[in-house]
Amino acid sequence: MNRTAERIAALRLKKGLTQEDLADLLFVSRSLVSMWELGVRMPDYSNVVKLAKIFNIREVDLVGEEQYVYSLEYEMKQVLEEIGEFANQTQTANTKADYDKAIKDFLDRLNETDRNLFMSRYFWMKTHKAIASDFDMSEAAVKVRISRIRKKLKKQIRGV
Repeated sequence: MNRTAERIAALRLKKGLTQEDLADLLFVSRSLVSMWELGVRMPDYSNVVKLAKIFNIREVDLVGEEQYVYSLEYEMKQVLEEIGEFANQTQTANTKADYDKAIKDFLDRLNETDRNLFMSRYFWMKTHKAIASDFDMSEAAVKVRISRIRKKLKKQIRGV
């Protein structure tokens, strides 16, 4: 069983919910909840968001640092190309720790919406369309906003 599976089961029990209760809250089947708890399947991003709200925790506290990619291959390629913009920037950082600290400091300074947009794209690997739906924005607005955030991050990393 993986850590996310264990977390879901433990949090559900702590909340006093049956698998059926949790399934009803999420509008999914009880068997799907069971598969999550057994580690057979992982919840998609939208269900992670819902689970985090139900359990009153942060999404990252539910899924941890595990790899969590559900995007289509072309979307993954696009995300990697966007992230690749930073590859040359790493040479200016003295150490990986400096680079990591610069990114953490950058994210800490972002407003909550921008931080969530950035994390949705580059941690959760969500499509622009999915992010737009989550944030009630147009897809074009999401693309522009994330592009601007990425440019700010590039500027920040250059200063490391």
